[in-house]
Amino acid sequence: MRALVSGASSGIGEAFARALRARGERLVLVARRTDRLARLSAELGGADVALPLTLDLARAESAESLQRMLESRGIGVSLLVNNAGVGYAGRVHEQPPEKLRAMLDLDVRAVVELTRAFLPAMIERGRGAVLNVVSMAAFPSARATSPPSSSRSRAPPTPGSAARRRPRRRRWSRPRSPRSTGERSW
Repeated sequence: MRALVSGASSGIGEAFARALRARGERLVLVARRTDRLARLSAELGGADVALPLTLDLARAESAESLQRMLESRGIGVSLLVNNAGVGYAGRVHEQPPEKLRAMLDLDVRAVVELTRAFLPAMIERGRGAVLNVVSMAAFPSARATSPPSSSRSRAPPTPGSAARRRPRRRRWSRPRSPRSTGERSW
């Protein structure tokens, strides 16, 4: 079993890969940039523990291709970190349509297809998790000047995912007692 991290070649994806490897997880690293993936894999202990796979998840059927690649190697996924994403600044009506489609393909379609590809086996095993990383730009408001907020916020939460628009209060948790000093707790 391995943790699959998409968008692993830089940023949050790279940080997830490093943190998971530090906890002893075996990894599948997925991104478009071969050179960065190879370097990260080597730093994390090589392909035996951090398998680098170069793949553009914005392309149609990339999730199915990735699933076939892993099945052919006998690799199962216990944690899916849907981190790959892109956002463009500027006015939506001034963005080229193909650029917006590519963004939606990566930020929404790839998340859904990767989850659909790997979640059934997790359910069958009775364990596993899906973590959807979304942009903070998704939360304020969807203005005409921020295409990222209109795509990264649309990735639907999945069972076991951390992507939720509002925190949900657990029914079993007891209410917190207010501080008597009147100071704020952040």
